[in-house]
Amino acid sequence: NGLNCFFKFLAWIYTGSASMFSEAIHSLSDTCNQALLALGISKSVQTPDPTHPYGFSNMRYIASLISGVGIFMMGAGLSWYHGVMGLLNPQPIESLLWAYCILAGSLVSEGGNPLYDSLGSLGVGTLLGVVSAFLIYTNTEALLGRSIQPEQVQRLTELLENDPSVRAIHDVKATDLGLGKVRFKAEVDFDGRVVTRSYLEKQDFDQMLQEIQEVKTPEELETFMLKHGENIIDTLGAEVDRLEKELKKRNPEVRHVDLEIL
Repeated sequence: NGLNCFFKFLAWIYTGSASMFSEAIHSLSDTCNQALLALGISKSVQTPDPTHPYGFSNMRYIASLISGVGIFMMGAGLSWYHGVMGLLNPQPIESLLWAYCILAGSLVSEGGNPLYDSLGSLGVGTLLGVVSAFLIYTNTEALLGRSIQPEQVQRLTELLENDPSVRAIHDVKATDLGLGKVRFKAEVDFDGRVVTRSYLEKQDFDQMLQEIQEVKTPEELETFMLKHGENIIDTLGAEVDRLEKELKKRNPEVRHVDLEIL
């Protein structure tokens, strides 16, 4: 693209063809866009850091968005400008051999007619405008936090709802982070009886009964309740960790899980 851009600019300078100018701008846009996209891709695969905990995957969308705006302003805008100026002030085209050597077989300036040359420039400008509009739209959607497919959201939700310790799931949000990564967030209503039973299954009931029998004062009762209450909360936290690991294990694309306890 860099070499194409160089030779097309030479041909435009020598011939004065508006279509050749548009082609040169097109190649220049391609060259700049490839460099910009390469930078965005290399940045997007960097590992997360403390200031960017979800990584840099959106950098490829940012680079593509800038690329789309650049194509629109530099490519489409200049091509349309030269096309319109060619229609308003047609100039004879010199040395068509240059243009034919660069764009063999194209209709750059059919029969040396500046009208076709200007229309060709407008056509290139329109094509670049359509491409840039598509890039701007798709990358804006991605940067706004696009949701994943409904069936995928449903599958993740059902995995949580089918767990015995979960009573209900609310406010589910699953967004595409790019590079095949998904962030999943939901509010979880846990079944307190199931969580408590999970804690009690790990306890020595004879020892617990002895502790209860030794309770004689309100202070001792408070100490007993605080001890086991804290342990039950820890069990609830362990249940959250278990569900998050299970989601990631069964769905490798889910890289970030935020489960909030109701």
